[in-house]
Amino acid sequence: MKDIYIYASIQTWISETPDAVVKGFINSKNQNYIEITDDHGYTQILNLDKVFAVVY
Repeated sequence: MKDIYIYASIQTWISETPDAVVKGFINSKNQNYIEITDDHGYTQILNLDKVFAVVY
């Protein structure tokens, strides 16, 4: 498992202050969604239309 950093805007990405950090791994991704399993075993599905960047 690794830290996955989620940035909602270009400002948070530039300042390197993520809006959220999830410890887990990426199950799948496409143009619109990314599916993450977190360290508690829960599946998180992020809509990438509302996110500036996901870094892992």
